[in-house]
Amino acid sequence: MQLIEQTVYMCLLYAVLAMALNMAMGYAGMLSIGHAAFLAIGAYSEALMARAIVDHYNLSHLPVIPYYLFCLTFAVTVSGLAGGILAIFGSRLKDDYFLMTTFAFGAVLQDVFRNVNWTGGNLGVRGIPQVFVANYTISTGRGALCTAIFIFALVYWFCSNVERSRFGLALYTVSEHESLSITLGEMPLSLKARSLATSAALTGLVGGLLAPYYHYIDPSFFGLQESILIFSMVMIGGLGSRNGAVLGASLLIIIPNLLPFLRVPLSVDASLRQILYGIALVVIMRFRPFGLVGNKRLR
Repeated sequence: MQLIEQTVYMCLLYAVLAMALNMAMGYAGMLSIGHAAFLAIGAYSEALMARAIVDHYNLSHLPVIPYYLFCLTFAVTVSGLAGGILAIFGSRLKDDYFLMTTFAFGAVLQDVFRNVNWTGGNLGVRGIPQVFVANYTISTGRGALCTAIFIFALVYWFCSNVERSRFGLALYTVSEHESLSITLGEMPLSLKARSLATSAALTGLVGGLLAPYYHYIDPSFFGLQESILIFSMVMIGGLGSRNGAVLGASLLIIIPNLLPFLRVPLSVDASLRQILYGIALVVIMRFRPFGLVGNKRLR
């Protein structure tokens, strides 16, 4: 039962990550393989803020829910600002050039976290405070699952409204015909910056949830492999579709978690996961280049 709960929890959080990346990649056409950097910013922001509060105040005299919401808000804000800054400097770049910019951003940030003392270096941040309400934790176990369900529903509702909004339609126009969007009075650079900042903020929110869940984070959690996993979820599920993002995340989380039931040796488990990701991505790109349920408007 615990394995099932953990799998559902990860499916929900990675679905939020896929919807967040889809906000920039599927709607605005900004390819990114550096979104693990925003996940790291959110996780470190929440962890360091939570530890600072615990070190300076007695949590028994603080309302727990506002304290946790403050840490999550801080994580979302810092991640969103990082996404906005990256967009300002990189949104003029096209396609592969912007893709390489996000890759460089993720690699540089990971090295910064490894070499800065206040992040714990390679040892990471340990002893991240968990969140309790009436002696019941909401950052691990079933409490965390309920929190993840709420966050998933909120982000799904938000993305559905963005798709139908003037902002969402403007992003689609920028993605397909940037010159046309200019003639319609839109500002492509501003739209892309807002899209990437929103995407980064949602990614940072997930980082803020994962930090107390694991109780420990280090730079190895947020490498290129993590970015490629999120990228693969969007590509397999479908560009420009929140349902596709959810489907892609579910497939790439559930299928590898079936390996223990197939009695796969631990020595080949990680390698087999990567093989499955690669095969799935190649097959989808060959027969469904815009994903399983990709938005046809992107054609």
